[in-house]
Amino acid sequence: MTRIADDLVDELKRGDDAVYVCDNFLGATLSAQMRREAEKMYDMSSETPGLFVKSQSIDARQNRIYEKEHVYAMQVMGGNTQYDMAPKLVEYIVHMTSVLGTVLNHALKGRAALSTKLQSNKLAVCTNGGAAYDKHIDNGGAGDLRKISILYYMNPMYKRGDGGCFRAFSSTDSSVYRDIEPVADRLVVFWSDALVHSVTPMLNSKSQGNAEVSVACAGEPLDRSKRRYALTIWLCSESITEIRDLPESVRKLHFPLTN
Repeated sequence: MTRIADDLVDELKRGDDAVYVCDNFLGATLSAQMRREAEKMYDMSSETPGLFVKSQSIDARQNRIYEKEHVYAMQVMGGNTQYDMAPKLVEYIVHMTSVLGTVLNHALKGRAALSTKLQSNKLAVCTNGGAAYDKHIDNGGAGDLRKISILYYMNPMYKRGDGGCFRAFSSTDSSVYRDIEPVADRLVVFWSDALVHSVTPMLNSKSQGNAEVSVACAGEPLDRSKRRYALTIWLCSESITEIRDLPESVRKLHFPLTN
């Protein structure tokens, strides 16, 4: 953790549009094991009610909850059963909450008042072409204490052009954005209550002649190896006063009201 601390803190201090990216974060061996554990948990969801369910989100423009097509998610709770299935996933969540929370509290001098015990998390998988996340911010208010979002990708077979990119938008210009590919062992960190972002549609790889190209085949199942797995940890603040309201200028720019 010490190897990323300085760069991470410098990036977060940059402001609302901050996005920290670190490649080769845990190493190929551990990343591959976490992918296998995630796949095992998803495979067991048909037999174990309450594991993976359809992922939901809030439409920031119409203030409604909707289901994401072909995106399934679960919260990793730990306990004996889940630890037996996914020990590395559980240990990673506990470690990141404790250690990164402590590091950021010290470096940010109490600015975020992060808890080193309280967190929320989501293990999500995109299973079909066209799976995407609409533009949103993670923390929409209403008492939500999530302050820092920590994304970790587990997609060793990802190739450029497969879609599913994390798209981070500028807070001042909706036409300006940065796409970050969900390659294996990549860490992405940002402010939960500030960054406007989305996930671009997943694409299917198809053979055309001697070449393999990615095309938008909405609804078609992805090969098992091409499913997009992402684990998000949200570090929570211990104080609701540390959660910022989205500026009205950003809301009007990115989430104009619709009838």
